[in-house]
Amino acid sequence: MPKPIVIYGNAVQDARNRLRSAQISTMLDVLRNAAFADSGETATRFAAELESDIEALPAAPVDKPKAQQALENAKRRIAAFVAGDSVRDVFAVGDALRYVGEYIEEGGAPESVAAFRGGLRNAFAFKSSNRAREGVSGYIRSERPELGLFKWKLLDGSVIKYMERFYGSYLGADISGTTTDALAALAWLLWDRIRPTPDQRNLQFQASSAIATGHELVPIAAMVLQYHHSLLECGTALALTSKAMSDKPALASYNLYDYTTLANTGTAPIDQLLANGNQTLAADLGGCGLTVIRDFIDIDNARYPDCEIALLVANPAANDLFSLAPQYQTFADARRAGAIEGESYAKGDPTLQIVAKAFLDLMGLELPALSRLIKSDRNDLDALKNEDPQTFFDNLDDAIAEAVNPHASATSTRNVGGPVPATTLPVASAIATASSAADIASTAGRTTVPLPSAGAASLSPEQLQKALAIVELLGK
Repeated sequence: MPKPIVIYGNAVQDARNRLRSAQISTMLDVLRNAAFADSGETATRFAAELESDIEALPAAPVDKPKAQQALENAKRRIAAFVAGDSVRDVFAVGDALRYVGEYIEEGGAPESVAAFRGGLRNAFAFKSSNRAREGVSGYIRSERPELGLFKWKLLDGSVIKYMERFYGSYLGADISGTTTDALAALAWLLWDRIRPTPDQRNLQFQASSAIATGHELVPIAAMVLQYHHSLLECGTALALTSKAMSDKPALASYNLYDYTTLANTGTAPIDQLLANGNQTLAADLGGCGLTVIRDFIDIDNARYPDCEIALLVANPAANDLFSLAPQYQTFADARRAGAIEGESYAKGDPTLQIVAKAFLDLMGLELPALSRLIKSDRNDLDALKNEDPQTFFDNLDDAIAEAVNPHASATSTRNVGGPVPATTLPVASAIATASSAADIASTAGRTTVPLPSAGAASLSPEQLQKALAIVELLGK
């Protein structure tokens, strides 16, 4: 596979910012598409029906006061989201669904719905040893917004924190239970239009429908845009297997660089919107994926290393490295390995080098190169940049330009897919170009996601919803 580009210093943070910018831009499109009709002024049918569904929820049993309070909060927030055919506070929809999740959790819904809600959470990932966080001390007096990223601090044992450090996502509030709760709420509300008291099979069907139509992306978009959770935390929660989905994931896969995986390649309208997001992301990072191999957490209090280092890996949408569900266990194992030193336990966060060693082939890197990079300070990296200016960059725009239009001179060390000259420095020659049976077909050019043609026939989300409901009923 093509060897990666090495970026260091401020270029690493710049790459993180571009990754987040593309995510936020795409989630903003998702929310706008779900809330506003084509005119841009009136509410969509989905928004109006969601308001009616939540308003119709029955009062909680008298011995469930917390459930009743959650229901009242949900109705207040959904009324703030849409009134009649007008959209008001577009972010209130996320709050409303979060409160419906609390209503279910506190005993306001049928037992089958409550069991489905709890069962959507992957048992291993939601253990306190893996979902490791604590409330921020003094938060109440801080006057900061009541949002997940401000309220929670991720601890050393958090597997998601380890993943966010490596993939360049901002550190959030750990794997998102609010995301799975919102899916359970949508599944119940959709089924309740047909008949009450659903069983697990009914809820599985409607959960899959909510994902395919893109409706589940609405609470995800609201959470990401309001900084309740990172997109990585939301997508991973749905991509891991769960008891509620009969030990299968709600999302067939979740690739950080293919937003269409967030809808299981659903209906054409949502797929086209997400494909547009893919193009934005590809343009922002030159068709590459970001992996951070040394961050400021690694070098905190260290005497020698003085800057962050990351890799830009070609064609990430086709690389298993960026499919998060299969890699979750790898991060959990690496985090555990970093916590144990001989017969004792290490303190602090595990280093990124530990997990990077598990992904050498997928990154196109060899162990000697990784080891030398990790040991380099800025002076060392500047020297490598002078020797190999097509591989090492301390400016992100220059790195992206190289990824999009690689130099083709005979002396270039970035002859993508070709042999590396033996005269290059050891670290450059160790950045692998070797292929394997599973080698990823790619060029270093910009990734372009094909969009459906304008004349292609497609069902609207509402039409698909009706069709799926009819099929379900006939199946009974």
